[in-house]
Amino acid sequence: MRYRLSIILLLFIGLIFSNESLYAFLPYVKNYTRDEYNAASQNWSIGRDSNGIMYIANHNGLLVYDGCNWSLHPLKGRTIVRSVFVDSDDRIFVGAYEEFGYFVKNEYGDLQYTSLADLLKPGLLHNQQVWSITRIGDDIYFQSFGGLFIYKKDGTVEFRKESIQLFMFHNINGNIYTSRNKRLSKFDGTNFITEEESPHKFHIKSIMPYKGNSMLVLTETDGIWQYQDGTYTKWQNDIDNELKWANPNRTTITKDSLLLIGTVLNGLYALDTKGKLIWHLNSENGLQNNTVLSISTDREDNIWLALDNGVSVVYNTRFLRVNRWNNKNIGSIYDVAFYEDDLYVSTNQGLFSFFPLY
Repeated sequence: MRYRLSIILLLFIGLIFSNESLYAFLPYVKNYTRDEYNAASQNWSIGRDSNGIMYIANHNGLLVYDGCNWSLHPLKGRTIVRSVFVDSDDRIFVGAYEEFGYFVKNEYGDLQYTSLADLLKPGLLHNQQVWSITRIGDDIYFQSFGGLFIYKKDGTVEFRKESIQLFMFHNINGNIYTSRNKRLSKFDGTNFITEEESPHKFHIKSIMPYKGNSMLVLTETDGIWQYQDGTYTKWQNDIDNELKWANPNRTTITKDSLLLIGTVLNGLYALDTKGKLIWHLNSENGLQNNTVLSISTDREDNIWLALDNGVSVVYNTRFLRVNRWNNKNIGSIYDVAFYEDDLYVSTNQGLFSFFPLY
């Protein structure tokens, strides 16, 4: 009872002497600049292997981080690496301008590169860039705007030219989905089947699995839609209006069911499965850049972001949260206490209360 009265008294004093609003705790962010990883500023894609090593498609080559050290592995011609994908055999596939192939570790642990572009007829890769990579069965699929390249189990490469531009590949439950002519399209193993009868025509930016056999379709200016069995339903969420101007770009889901949405103009959003905003990070509260070009997670479910300028790691744990005070001076801290899951901080400037840490 005495503890509760003390908290209530502190709260009353704080209401008198402080007009500050509540501040939310945010995940801790570690930013890596080009001076730290010694490569270009721009990073396009992220993957990781079974040992937890992170691989990043950098403007200057394949960037590797083993938890302690960074290393850069340029491709021939020092071409821009646009995409990276690590398969279950720990082969690191990369896609670039007029080039694609894979890295493997030799007996000494050093990465060695094999070009798959060399297996193609001259001219097939002219002005082509590989923007996304995925694996279906034993085959590896490389997406460019002009078609797809398939690396077969027998070591051959097949090129399939498409008359309609292909956008990013999304592997949903073992199937490739993409966007063609602003409509959802599914690869049936031979052809891309586009939903010509769909009443909705979106500029689709990303697709992610959702409940049951449904998917969430992220659009450029029309918010988020839930898709199932040929039907689109508007997915209600807290940030739909913001996404219409923030230019959403990439998505993923963490092991603890956080839905992550990276944008071009306003950083990273985290939602729960019901569409409630959990937190939002941008250049004003932790990220070094607002343009998220790729999202991945490590073995601890921390969130790695490939940014237009640098690499950031968001530590996704409820036990480590920070508050940047929004440049406010809260004064000298006298005491800290929890009451009904809220945190109260008593200072010489008044009482400050904070949202729960989880």
